[in-house]
Amino acid sequence: MAAVRRTARSLAAETAWHARLAELGARDGGEPWAGIRTPRLCWCSVGHECRPRPGGIAQGQGICRVCVGRDPATARTAWTARLGELGATDGGEPWAGTMHPRLCFCPVGHECHSSPGNVQQGAGICRLCVVWNVVYVVVNPTAHRVKFGITSGDPRPRLRTHHGRGYTEVVRTVEIEHARAAEQAILAALAVALHKPIPGRREYFDISALDLILAALASPTEKGTALP
Repeated sequence: MAAVRRTARSLAAETAWHARLAELGARDGGEPWAGIRTPRLCWCSVGHECRPRPGGIAQGQGICRVCVGRDPATARTAWTARLGELGATDGGEPWAGTMHPRLCFCPVGHECHSSPGNVQQGAGICRLCVVWNVVYVVVNPTAHRVKFGITSGDPRPRLRTHHGRGYTEVVRTVEIEHARAAEQAILAALAVALHKPIPGRREYFDISALDLILAALASPTEKGTALP
């Protein structure tokens, strides 16, 4: 059987795939290359078996469903653990996925309907209790994109989620009293400078917007404390 001739574009895509796996600490399963849209067997940095699409990884998606919270069993376990950390309780409804709001009760007894995925990313579980007090800026060095956002309390859960999606460089995490206002100020500064967000992603921009984002975050009108 004659060998299949590979185009330069196909060879370059496979080379980029292996380079990205090395950056993520993952390894390829050795299957024949079938294009960027075909899922490939590989193992993430902590050893989970996964089948991501090379094209999706190049666009900043996470390589491992378990690590980014998309595996149902793992996501349910992580949700239960996170509720325990927050001192909250689950309402006992059937599990319907990380993006489906669930009945639960916050530490002071307020009834809430929170999406596990959002809570795992750092969102508050209770609208009555949440205090948005942290602004963060992360970069995806492969896709050349920057993402900023706000969270409540400990920013590490949300930063871990973004890390799994390729945003591996934490540029800034700042504790600010009025984080929502700071976020709006950044968006306003970007709009004035004609920086447009990535289509469909309100707080995701080309890396060229990074300096302006940091400048807007460092505005003297906001007094912030850098977090480790």
